[in-house]
Amino acid sequence: LKLLSRTMPTMARNGCGAAGPAFQRREMSFAQPQVSVAGDSKNVVITPGMGSDGMPLPPATSVCFFLHGLGDTASSFAGMFHQLAIRMPHVKFVLPTAKNMNVTVNQGAEMPSWYDLQGLSARTAEPCTGIE
Repeated sequence: LKLLSRTMPTMARNGCGAAGPAFQRREMSFAQPQVSVAGDSKNVVITPGMGSDGMPLPPATSVCFFLHGLGDTASSFAGMFHQLAIRMPHVKFVLPTAKNMNVTVNQGAEMPSWYDLQGLSARTAEPCTGIE
């Protein structure tokens, strides 16, 4: 992705000898991360892609795992993490999507969930069956 921007105008002589505003062009380049959706599970993986020179970037030196909330999916957050990856090309972002299951707290509705939520009160004693 390449963007062109203009700097503040300066007074300069144009081709006719008269003073007028002149714009300097500068090029801003950003790395383009590689985005992949893995299989039927809809897991999103964002890895370093190509640099502004078109050459592959070095492999990631760190990994960030992001788990979405109840009823959501990884693809809902892919755009946000793609923007982060542009600014942080040394990080590999892994966004898994939970499997669909019946969720007790939502009257048994089927939705992406890491485990079956049984209530909204203090869940410290609640089993987290399914997150294994």
